[in-house]
Amino acid sequence: MPLAFAFVAAVGTQGIITKALLGVGVDLVDSGFSLSTTAGMALVYLYFQVPLMFLVVSPAVEGLRSTWQEAATILGAGPVRYWRTVAGPVLAPSVLGGMLLLFINSFSAYATAYVLSSSGQLVPLQIRFVLQGNVITGEQDLGYALVTWTIALLGAGLLLVQALQRRAARWSRA
Repeated sequence: MPLAFAFVAAVGTQGIITKALLGVGVDLVDSGFSLSTTAGMALVYLYFQVPLMFLVVSPAVEGLRSTWQEAATILGAGPVRYWRTVAGPVLAPSVLGGMLLLFINSFSAYATAYVLSSSGQLVPLQIRFVLQGNVITGEQDLGYALVTWTIALLGAGLLLVQALQRRAARWSRA
C-alpha cells in the first residue's frame, strides 16, 4: 500500500513528477500514461522486482571463479564463448530461479495491484471479488477454482525454484 501511494503521489494524475514534467512540456496524462494501465503497473512492479532479482542473482555472479575464465582463455575461448559455454550455464539455474521467484512474488503484491488497478482484471483481484460474494449467477465456484489454480501454479513454481537452487548449489561446492 505505501508503494502504491508513493507512485500515485509521484506519477499519478496530480503527482509531483507529472507536474514537473508538465512544466518542461511533457504531458504524461495526454500521452495516455496512467498507473492503472499495463505500462503503469509494469513500472510499479519493476520498481520492486528489479532490486529483488539483483539480490538473488548477484551471489551467483560473485560465485563465478576467475580460474574458469582463465582456463577458457587458455583453451582459446574469447569473452563471448566464455559467457555462452561456461558462465551462462553456471548462472542459468540462478537466473531462472530468480525469474520464478519474481513471478511468485508478483502474485503476493496484492495491495499494490488493488490500489492501482481500476479494472480488477488481475487474478488476485478477481479472487477477492468472487470470494467476497460478488458473483455472477452460476459462477459461485469460480473463486475456489481460481484459488486452486493459483495455489497449484505457485506450488509448481516453488518446486521448480527448489530444483534450480539445488542445481545452482552444485557449482558452489565444486
